Amino acid sequence: MTFRITPAVLFEHARFDLTSSYARFARAQSQISTGKRVRRFSDDPAAASRALDLKVALARAVQQRESVSAARFAADTQAAILEEVSGLLIDARAAAQDAASGTNSPSDLKVMAAELNSILEQVVGRANQQFEGRYLFAGSMVETVPFPASKTLGSITAVSYAGDDITRKVRLGPADIKDVDLSGKQAFLAFRRTASVIASPIGLAVAKGAADTMIGSAKIVVEHTATVIGDGLGAGGGDAASGVAPGASTLQDTLIGPAGVHVLNLVSDATGGGTVSLDDGSTVQFTGAETDLALTSVSGAVIHLDLTSVTPGFTGSVDLAGDGEISVAGGPAQALSFSADFALQDGAGRVVHLDTTNVQQEGASLVVFPGTETVFDTLIALRDDLLGAAGFPPEDLVQRIQTRLVALDRGHEGVLAGLSELGARSASFDRISSGLVLFEISLEEKRGELEDTDIFTASLELSQAENAYQAALMASARLNGPSLLDFL
Repeated sequence: MTFRITPAVLFEHARFDLTSSYARFARAQSQISTGKRVRRFSDDPAAASRALDLKVALARAVQQRESVSAARFAADTQAAILEEVSGLLIDARAAAQDAASGTNSPSDLKVMAAELNSILEQVVGRANQQFEGRYLFAGSMVETVPFPASKTLGSITAVSYAGDDITRKVRLGPADIKDVDLSGKQAFLAFRRTASVIASPIGLAVAKGAADTMIGSAKIVVEHTATVIGDGLGAGGGDAASGVAPGASTLQDTLIGPAGVHVLNLVSDATGGGTVSLDDGSTVQFTGAETDLALTSVSGAVIHLDLTSVTPGFTGSVDLAGDGEISVAGGPAQALSFSADFALQDGAGRVVHLDTTNVQQEGASLVVFPGTETVFDTLIALRDDLLGAAGFPPEDLVQRIQTRLVALDRGHEGVLAGLSELGARSASFDRISSGLVLFEISLEEKRGELEDTDIFTASLELSQAENAYQAALMASARLNGPSLLDFL
């Protein structure tokens, strides 16, 4: 059988060659101009499917990195505020130490109190800092002022916490959830109790190794209730041997202690007069007509004596005993006993353990429980101490300030602990963010290998496709040239 190749067949083959060559040429041009080797699934179904998976993973990694960056910013913002608070507390400590030098006049102390009050206002302001309408230290209650301050005559008298303990978290994986920031309680209130300290001009001490349950600070008041002179068998509870009796103002006595802690040194002549002194205090002459002679020891203890019945010719010492009561200011009074571990309760049933064995006179003492009071409370107390508003004798100011500084240092340590925690979290977020950036780069490289154009290879393909297309055009052009039939 003979097949005849007609001009129509030749033209059809030429058209097919031109179409194929041009499609190859156009595809190479598109890959170079768009930079994409795979623009639709039909270009390379396997590569397109794998590239789509990589794009989903890349979007998830970008979202995680953005969340981590936001978490790091939140931690850094809180850390910056706590760093400012730390600096303010350092300034407060310096001011308090200056006040504790003992060389300041009342006007100087007033200026220092104003400085402490300014620092207090600034610390409260930092604790109530907002960012984009959110209170940073309120926990989840971001629209609530976390540390509302009570004021009297324009001065802060108390600061409470109105936030909660719920903080923001960032999810890095199905089971990987990390804390982001701190609540106000964690930053300013969550401190560990340390040993109690006391400032006492009357001989009170804290009991060693005892577990106190009181918090903040407490004013301990010891008051004299009765004086016993010698054997107490004489008139009015006086001493039968020496004839010394309590004076008319005995209720104003201040000496405290069991028999023998205080001693009356008495020298009486034949007329009933002589000299008398309390402990190591000044010697005072008497005539025997005194009904209310006041004696003072070097430590400040006071006793009132009736010397009208002194035994003539008596020379010697007379033991004295002073009974008393002890209480936390505003709480119930307890009979004072002299013990190395005296448990004193306040009105709420909380206990402080005291060593009362060396108490020798009535007076007020300050007990501080470091790690249980806020930096706000300590700053308020320091300011009030300098202003004389705390109800303590001014001569005890230096000792009280030193005691308050222990609590201030403990509160500062708590702020620094929060700052350290935020720094650790920020560093962790930074490492995670850097790792996610590297992961994104790896995913992008893999996606590019599947989807993007290799310019060198595409350029060669474009050159080859262009040559093939030109050859097809030339071949097609010859079909329209003159043939033998044109000359017959």
